[in-house]
Amino acid sequence: TSGLGDWTVNRKKIPSGIDGLARKINRIGLDFGIWVEPEMVNPESELFKAHPDWAIKHPKITPSLGRHQLILDLSKKEVRDYLAEAMETLIEHANIKYVKWDMNRNFTDLYSSELESSNQGALLHLYQLGLYEILNRLTNRFPEVLFESCASGGNRFDMGMLQYMPQIWTSDNTDGYHRQLIQYGTSFLYPQSVMGAHVSDSPSAQAVRKTPLETRFNISAFGILGYEFDLTHLTPFETKVIQKQIVFYKEHRKLMQFGDYYRLRNPFESNGTCLAVVSKDRKEAILGLFNTLQGANGSLETIDMHMLDPNMTYDITNRKQYMNLSDFGYLVKHALPVRLNPNGVLFHILKNRYLFETETEQQTIAGDILVNKGFTPKQNFIGSGINQNVRLMGDFGSRMYYFKTTEGKHA
Repeated sequence: TSGLGDWTVNRKKIPSGIDGLARKINRIGLDFGIWVEPEMVNPESELFKAHPDWAIKHPKITPSLGRHQLILDLSKKEVRDYLAEAMETLIEHANIKYVKWDMNRNFTDLYSSELESSNQGALLHLYQLGLYEILNRLTNRFPEVLFESCASGGNRFDMGMLQYMPQIWTSDNTDGYHRQLIQYGTSFLYPQSVMGAHVSDSPSAQAVRKTPLETRFNISAFGILGYEFDLTHLTPFETKVIQKQIVFYKEHRKLMQFGDYYRLRNPFESNGTCLAVVSKDRKEAILGLFNTLQGANGSLETIDMHMLDPNMTYDITNRKQYMNLSDFGYLVKHALPVRLNPNGVLFHILKNRYLFETETEQQTIAGDILVNKGFTPKQNFIGSGINQNVRLMGDFGSRMYYFKTTEGKHA
């Protein structure tokens, strides 16, 4: 309720200052990033008390607050200079590698003391130009700092902001299922290399929906991968799985972010979605297959792979994925060679530690077959039998397949 606008360190909260905090983070092997909302001001701030005319509001009307905030008037040069200098001081006095620039409320009470009454309609345009001026100043001053744009999620997902910030937070909605819809739609205009995409808690805060950890990773990997939850609350199972996910992503990050992107199944019209990224030379590809609801006794799936090279031969493997034993409940007796009481202590210990590996996919297929006939993964679960030859995805389950040309082999 009182901090926005006053960009100085509260030494009671951070005795060592931002620079000291950054050094502590650096000492444990991490880069330091910071989240700021420079365009906002709280009426209880020192800045507002000193310069009430710097906020967008009508002088004769009590302004509407959003999140206890007003918006600073960036059409004013003195406001732009203040914000630019405050951010420059912050960044240059600490080893900051990343800045998330957020904007979190609607424009209301549109009025600027900078403009004549007859020209108030120009405020929003001048505001945006003022924002660009600030960002141009900062990004030229600190070319090594990664800036990310955010506005209550993806409300500033536009070309103008991408001039200054090479990635944008796609949406505050990080639900594993909703993200499939969000990123599918965003991909019609923007490449995956600018879409911020994070693995967050389950159940999700937005839908109170439980989705598998592997699915949350698989959809986030088709963007700029990140994780956002309290690491101290992770189970040993989650920690081990996340470590394996990060190794895979780092190994294939260039392909995931810069490969040609294909939408193979529309999630708005089907029971799931299917995405692929393909290298420019078509020697590598990654396919993501996402399920919405698990069917019963389904038929074999064949996935269109027309974007591959018909003159090459591909080795196809699936990314190793893991299920939590709690997903099975009392059916765990069909998945393990020993019988366990799903309500017992031993089962509770195992479910938080044991990595139950899903099926293994390994095929070598000529490119012309893949291009003309498609790719058929292992049979989905049909209600009986759980083994290495059965693809048990479940509700909101997913798989990721890696295609790589076999050197010296041709169709």
